[in-house]
Amino acid sequence: PDWVQTWKKTHGVRWKKIKGERKFFPALDVATAQRNTARLIDQYTHKYVFNSDTSNIHPTYNGSYSLQPGKRQYHIKKGDNKSRVSVNSMVNGTGCFNNSYLIVKNYKRDLGAERSIVKEILEKRIKWGNPMKGGYERRTYLCENGTELLIYRNKTAWVTKKIHEDYMRLFNEMVIEKYGNVQILLILDNFSGHKIDYSQFP
Repeated sequence: PDWVQTWKKTHGVRWKKIKGERKFFPALDVATAQRNTARLIDQYTHKYVFNSDTSNIHPTYNGSYSLQPGKRQYHIKKGDNKSRVSVNSMVNGTGCFNNSYLIVKNYKRDLGAERSIVKEILEKRIKWGNPMKGGYERRTYLCENGTELLIYRNKTAWVTKKIHEDYMRLFNEMVIEKYGNVQILLILDNFSGHKIDYSQFP
């Protein structure tokens, strides 16, 4: 309708089209990558094939986009960035080896509402730089089922190269502890935070 166009022009509103990642790659490239990955997987026992991926979660996101006022115009935003949490899951082909971690902007010692699932904090803490200026802090919690939960804190609540490298170092130790000095296949996407030197992990 005309009034919508007038309103958009008055407030400087722009519509933003959201596309899936697949649309950015030629279908032939995707198909080739799928075949190559399948060929690699066939060379390993399933318990030695791992996949790691990160999802971004907005706990307060209600399924719609909101208009946020800027200096000169409104911006369309998805959810509340202040409450954003990233969840990374690592699991092998049999499902018997799985490990996850969270990345948050801020956290309390008792994790607030998650108090019931977190029994206590272990005295395992590492800090690299300032979490609010590009660095990160990692703390380890012990859940009631006996598993350890890693929680990273940084400025963006998203995977950085330093966080990924730190987790890869821990993951490498876990694999050696469980399977010994075997070679595993790790499947990752081409997110920029994943682009580190993997030769340091045997």
